[in-house]
Order: sequence, then structure tokens, then C-alpha cells
Amino acid sequence: MSIIRAVTAAAVFLATIPAATAYAAAPAAPRAGVYENVTSFTENGDFVGMAVELKINPKPSIVVTTCEGTCYGGKTWPVKIKGANIAFTVCDGGYVDNKGRTLPCTPLHYSGTFRTSNTLELVIDGAPDTRFVLKRVPHPQPRQVEALACLFHDC
Repeated sequence: MSIIRAVTAAAVFLATIPAATAYAAAPAAPRAGVYENVTSFTENGDFVGMAVELKINPKPSIVVTTCEGTCYGGKTWPVKIKGANIAFTVCDGGYVDNKGRTLPCTPLHYSGTFRTSNTLELVIDGAPDTRFVLKRVPHPQPRQVEALACLFHDC
């Protein structure tokens, strides 16, 4: 009788290995939160990088601020989420160049992947060399991503 129990237990154990392996290999689900890689240069006051806040409920959205010299954006855009992948489009317009002319909106399409639970990698579609690796901010401040853009522009 004990041999039958041992064989049954072994069969049950072996049957669970593929399911456990498949579960462990699945990518982590996207996590709401703030991700960024913004660097400031004290010698000239410039900021470089990107910050995003992913909001999952009730409708998935993303707040995006990009920095190149100064920081722009801080607006909310819809985001598509499928597994560990995200995609969104931003179209920041209304900025003024150094001659006082209003710049037109240029849509930028981003796609991204959560590489780990703490890292989000984004690329601009059509520009694979433009890659942003953003790290999750453990304890973000409320409206942190919007406030970054407000350092340089009226909000």
C-alpha cells in the first residue's frame, strides 16, 4: 500500500513541475508607479532623461515628462498594456522656440517593456537608438512627474 502512495505522490509532484516552471517563467505584470532616469547637471542647470507615472485603474494612462535641457510635458496620455509590454503616444505642442514662434505638435510613439519589477525600458518607435531605461521610484511624491515639468513651465 505504501508503494502505491509513493508512486502517486511522485506522479502528482512531477505533474506540477511544468505548471510551476511556466508560472515562474512568465513576465511580471506591469506595475503602477513612477519610473525615471532624470539626471541634473549642477554646472549648467540642465536636466536630461525621462519620467513617467503609470496609472492602471480605472483606465490605463501614463503621465510623461521628458527632459533635454529643461523638462517638458507632465501631461496624461492613454496607454495600452499587454502582458509586460506597454505602448503610448504623446503629442506635446504649443511650446515656443527661441524666436517666439509656437512649435507644432509632433507625435512620438513609444513602446516599452517591464524588464523587471523595478525597471521599465522605453524606445521611440522608428528610433531604436533612442532608448530610456527607467527605474521605479520606491516612494514617489504626489504629482512628482507633473511637477518636474512645472519647474520650467507654468502649470
